Parts: sequence; structure tokens; C-alpha cells
Amino acid sequence: MLEQISSQRSIHHPSIDIAFAVDGQYLNYCGVTIYSIIKNNSHMNIRFHVFTSDKDIIGKEKFTDLEKSYPNISIDFYILNKDIYKRCQVKQHFNDAIYYRLSIVEILSKTLDSVLYLDADILCTGKIDELLTIDISRYCIATVKDIKSEECLKNIGLDLNNTGYFDSGVMLINIRNWQKENTFKQFMQLIYKDDYKYPDQDVLNIIFNNKVLFLNNKFNYVNAEDEGKVFIHYTGAVKPWHLAHDFNINYIKYLWASPWADLNLKPSLGYKPARKYARILWKTHHPIGAIKWFFIYLLRKSKVS
Repeated sequence: MLEQISSQRSIHHPSIDIAFAVDGQYLNYCGVTIYSIIKNNSHMNIRFHVFTSDKDIIGKEKFTDLEKSYPNISIDFYILNKDIYKRCQVKQHFNDAIYYRLSIVEILSKTLDSVLYLDADILCTGKIDELLTIDISRYCIATVKDIKSEECLKNIGLDLNNTGYFDSGVMLINIRNWQKENTFKQFMQLIYKDDYKYPDQDVLNIIFNNKVLFLNNKFNYVNAEDEGKVFIHYTGAVKPWHLAHDFNINYIKYLWASPWADLNLKPSLGYKPARKYARILWKTHHPIGAIKWFFIYLLRKSKVS
């Protein structure tokens, strides 16, 4: 079921364990998220766990470079057999990778009592120390309420008097309580019983109904780059590594400062994204690229005028 590729380094008494679950398409962007966490929390000992179905970890040397640059962190990889999720429903921009997070607790329960799970389309812009002080002994997870809470509760048939619908992109998991709920078994039974709008998230909300501690939205701030937030979550089909994204300037700054600076932003055919990208390049002191993309903008605009 699993192959572990360890960094062969150990951190004594890590302050926090943080886990990701990604396929090959998101692996590099997971690296950017990890980099942003390290840059804002260099005072902490952090052990990262990256679960992926990609047997050939392309670019693994960049993760190794991070470990060499920051001796207080370690990054371990776990290769999942994704066949157990191949029949689970997928839709829109979701694929079967949304289910990989279910394997995290099953594997890490051998050594950990808690773990922070993060999606790979998240940027850390603040300190995470506060998460270490949160008591989740009576809960399965601590997470943030979804901005569409009432609508989402209706969609999955939960009472509107429920404490709320959560976004599963950030979850501080109590591993023991997660297991007491037989979460994996319940999930695999429920996922086939309905047509869910947000399959993995909807089912987890059903399982953890009223078993959630809700956190301040600064720990999962959706679709805006406001100051004072800890985790910025870029939800939706258009990601911050796309030219067409509306508010990715901060993300791009971290991307270009990270070992993944050579990643090209995903192109867009419209002229407005080209103009936006030219402005970003100019503001971040890349004049040659800014001039290039400004001319691309003028060319594209002329074709639609």
C-alpha cells in the first residue's frame, strides 16, 4: 500500500508535523507552500510529510536543497497506491488526488497523535505558533468554517443549526479521535451513496458533524491576499500559478524566491492577464520580462479590437 522515501534526517522533538497529499501535478506547488511556511517560521522545528502517487518524484533535489538550507526542517515522502480510490467520484477540476489525504492518518498513526494537514494551493504568510496551543482533545479536527457554510449544509442534508460546514483544505487533526470515528471506513461507505458537489469535503463534514473546533479564518483565508492572515487558500479551478488569477502577486513573490523559481506561470490566451503579468513583473523588478509581456498584451488586444 505504501512506500516511504525518507530524507534520512531526523529532527529531535519537532514543534509540529505538517502533511500534504498531492499528485505529480501539484508536487512543485507543494514545495512552494513548504517554502513559505519555513520562511515565516524559521524559529520552529518542522517535519513535513508529503504523500504522493507519483513514483518518480521529479525535482526531489529541490526539496533536498531546502533541507540543507534549513537544518531545523525535514521532508519525508510516502508513495501511495492510489488504486483504493480509483472508484471514488471525481468532478470539475477535482481528480482522485483529493482522496489521498485519507491515507495520512492511517499511516502516521503509528508514530503521531496529531498532524496539520494542508492543501498544496495554500501560501503561508504568518507564524503558526498559535496552532501549538490549541486544545483539540475533545474534537476530531480543528479547522475553518467555509464561507458558503449554509449553502453547503443544505447540499448534504445537514441541519442548518449545525455548528457549521468546514473547508477541509486546512485541518489540525486529532489522530486518535479520527480513528475512533472509523473515519476511513465511514468515508468509503458514504462516498458512493450520493452525488456530492465537493466529494471529499462533503463526506468529511457528514462524518465530523458537530465534532469540529472552528478556528479564526486567518488560518484558511480564501481568495484574498490580506495582511495579518496565516494561510491564504487559493480555491477554485484557477490557481495562483495561472496568469489569469486575480490576486496572486504575493504568491508569485514567494514562488520566485523559492527553489521553484524556474516554474513558468500557466499561460492564458486573454490580453488582460498579459497586462496584469507585465505589471507584476515591473513591480517585482523584472523590467525585461515586463516589457516583453506588455508587448504581448498590446498584440493580443489589437487582435480583439
